[in-house]
Amino acid sequence: MSAQAAADRTERRTIASRAETVANHAVRFFWLLASLIGTLGVTVSCSRDKRPGDGGAGVGTTGATAPSATTSSSRPEPPTQPPPEPPAEAAPDAPEERPSEADPSPPQEATRAAPLTWGVGELQAVGPAGPASAWPRGVALVDKQSQLLLVPLDRNEQFEASDAPPERFARYGRGPGITDRFAYWIDLEGRLLRAPLRDPSKVEPLHASARAGTRVAALSRGERELVAFVALVDDEPTSMLWSSSGEVLRVSPEGSSATSVALVPLGQGALVLTHEGRTGMSPVHARPVRVAARRVSLGEDRVVWVGPGSHPLTEIEAVSTGPKQVLGLVAAARSITEFGLARFAIDDALAPVDDTHWMLYPNGIDPAPVTAAPLCGGHYVFFALPSSARPRSPQELRVARIRGDAIEGAETLAQARAFNDISVASRPGGALLVWTADRHTWAATLRCPTAPAGP
Repeated sequence: MSAQAAADRTERRTIASRAETVANHAVRFFWLLASLIGTLGVTVSCSRDKRPGDGGAGVGTTGATAPSATTSSSRPEPPTQPPPEPPAEAAPDAPEERPSEADPSPPQEATRAAPLTWGVGELQAVGPAGPASAWPRGVALVDKQSQLLLVPLDRNEQFEASDAPPERFARYGRGPGITDRFAYWIDLEGRLLRAPLRDPSKVEPLHASARAGTRVAALSRGERELVAFVALVDDEPTSMLWSSSGEVLRVSPEGSSATSVALVPLGQGALVLTHEGRTGMSPVHARPVRVAARRVSLGEDRVVWVGPGSHPLTEIEAVSTGPKQVLGLVAAARSITEFGLARFAIDDALAPVDDTHWMLYPNGIDPAPVTAAPLCGGHYVFFALPSSARPRSPQELRVARIRGDAIEGAETLAQARAFNDISVASRPGGALLVWTADRHTWAATLRCPTAPAGP
């Protein structure tokens, strides 16, 4: 073969190789372009499928759209549409994440239930969503500037709604603890504060190292005021007890921590319950409070119940159901597929709980607000739960009677996209119920049931 022929053959191979390379690059380019177009198509499709309320507006975690919407106003008129039928006690899904504070969805109206054995007054929006608690004469709200605002209830059971802007309040804050004379709360700077209900402008600091974002529990025993709260001791959350007689006592034993507290009457004194929330098992500590003429002291710490793993928003609630008995309540995930309200009876001997009773929810929620109180000659629990197992389904606010360690005759009082907090205070002939949901603080008067709640 001549040199010229060899050179021509080499050139043809080079050209063919380059052509193949170009072809391969072209195939890869068109493949990538097709993949990109497919991805964009999926994204556009998802965006078009997403409804205005799917992001989880309001409070809580379900974020479902309520039956009807309203424009923002100081007192939106709630509809009278009855809620769906009570769901069966099915195993729930895992709780969803809490919605973002920057939620663009419009506020939703509350929905009242069908006829009840309870008499329910007008549902009224008394202000923006924020730390709020019921007291017999109205609603107590706390703003970001550590000020106490009182929205009184007039003789016609009407509120003069607060016209304060929503940005004045921490939407997901915990309402103050209320006694006959004072309101107690922890501000954003981590200070335990109190203000007299007769003069809410006189705010007084009580403790400088409380844990911001946690709830306080307050109780009057004679002339003595007792307040249980979570403090930071060497950067460790610790249950503490403050007394108006001057004591500040550590409740949590060494080596334990605290995520939530409850304080209830027991005998001539009181009982502090401390929930030590963990990702694994979460113990509940009980410690009696002895109230003497000159001083307050604590009895021995006992672990009375060990519950499942908890979330940061899991709280303990309790109510005294007799002179020597307390019922503890915790809404939590019982297992990986079950969520519900656990209840356990604690006697004055503080013996470990043998039986835990669960009322399962159709799905998980976080937060899962619960409160309980003696009302109308009995003891009642108020709680929020999903209306169905469907993701992002509306939530219902229910009331049920406590008999021993049983919960009977649950009735739906209101429905909303999600509930963040619930508070109730006893009034002559009934109660005042307050809750935060869907960017508003709501309130309604309750009249005692016309007949005992049935099973």
